[in-house]
Amino acid sequence: MRLEVFGRINQGGTPLSGQDIRLAYYGDRSPSLALIRLAGIYDPDRQAAKRFLDNAQREFGLAYPWKNAGAKEVWRDWWEDKEISRGQTASESFLWSLMAAQVDRIDAILQNPNALQKINVRRFNRAIDEALDAYCAQLHWQDTNSTMPPALMSREELGDVFFPYFANWIELLIGQKGTNLPVTKHRTVAALIGAAYRARVDPNKLGEQNGYC
Repeated sequence: MRLEVFGRINQGGTPLSGQDIRLAYYGDRSPSLALIRLAGIYDPDRQAAKRFLDNAQREFGLAYPWKNAGAKEVWRDWWEDKEISRGQTASESFLWSLMAAQVDRIDAILQNPNALQKINVRRFNRAIDEALDAYCAQLHWQDTNSTMPPALMSREELGDVFFPYFANWIELLIGQKGTNLPVTKHRTVAALIGAAYRARVDPNKLGEQNGYC
């Protein structure tokens, strides 16, 4: 109910995006949600980014995840100075990729009223924003109930395994000469990366000789 009221109040002034709201609402005491937000930072030198980087380091011991210099440069060039980059769209792109990587697991949660009640999601009306909310709600529940086995990726898999995989794909897909993928295709790119992770496709072995196009 609080989330719905927040959304309605947010209709005046400069509105927050759905991703702004879900990260703020579910982000308390959640290193997984903090990491999703960190993944969306394409310019770590901006004042707001610096503040969040400091907070994430202090509260969760999380550092800026874009370690690969090539991927970091590609990510920044893709989003920088684009109108679409406002409102945490870049971090939502990463969240889309996570959803695609675990579509079977999140679908099982969405179809289970008891699971939704456990994570305090009131309903699911088959809207994509509600699915994204539920994914974040589950991550928050896992982070705050660490003695229970996780239904989705653990924080460790998310940061140590999935994110480097995501970054490698970004460098390959966006940074490749002649690709020219517009940032408006970010959801398609994110879904492709998530599906490739689920299928265990190694981006470092792509090529016609390996059976990939």
